[in-house]
Amino acid sequence: MSDLIEFARDRLQSVRLTRIDYGAEDIVREAVATGGSGGGIRIEADPEARIWAEPDRIRQVLVNLITNAVRYGGSEILVTAAQNGHLVEFAVHDDGEGVPAKFQSEMWGRFERGFHKGDVSVPGSGIGLSVARDLVTAHGGTIAYRTSELLGGACFAFTIPAPELEPADLISAQAQRVG
Repeated sequence: MSDLIEFARDRLQSVRLTRIDYGAEDIVREAVATGGSGGGIRIEADPEARIWAEPDRIRQVLVNLITNAVRYGGSEILVTAAQNGHLVEFAVHDDGEGVPAKFQSEMWGRFERGFHKGDVSVPGSGIGLSVARDLVTAHGGTIAYRTSELLGGACFAFTIPAPELEPADLISAQAQRVG
């Protein structure tokens, strides 16, 4: 409920975060277990990838995206997490029809339901993508939509910073590259 209050006040991007070093694969597995509604979702996550984030918030973003894929995508869903430099990219792919071009720019808005606007038979409030965008932004990441290069349907991908290396880790990493 506090998310909805902060969202209504347009302050979710500046929500106070309690960040910890957390495994990307762990958070993906937890989100799939929560939002996957019965399984059938494939996971490809780098077991070494780590994020510097508030796990509950990132899990919430993933659950929103997974729920959308289950609800609107096709029969196949893939959730990925991979380290890319100082960032970890998470992506939720499906083999559905994707988001029609005319809805792609407005789908991030509050209470936006795109093609399903006004259709009470289709569940959803239209705040999931907006909340996801705000939480990712609050973590210093980015979120975007694209056509899935893996499954052909929708792909919602976002980045979250990896933990900063401690000075001792940097010296060790540099020594390993030199030697």
